[in-house]
Amino acid sequence: MASSPYQTIAADLRDQITTGRLAPGEQVPAVADLASSYGVSVGTAHRAAALLTAEGLVSVVRGRRATVAGA
Repeated sequence: MASSPYQTIAADLRDQITTGRLAPGEQVPAVADLASSYGVSVGTAHRAAALLTAEGLVSVVRGRRATVAGA
């Protein structure tokens, strides 16, 4: 079980990616949208996105929205 808010967000997005609800190349929700949806700070949501990026599940290009890796 995820122990902190950013881990909960990352786990939810990871599940959406592995089940195909978020397909390769599809945009990941914006950090601000994640923060609003989960009731956390933008920093916390950004940490979740950074975790998925480090895991290679999300691809980030400066100036563009993050997308699901593998496209």
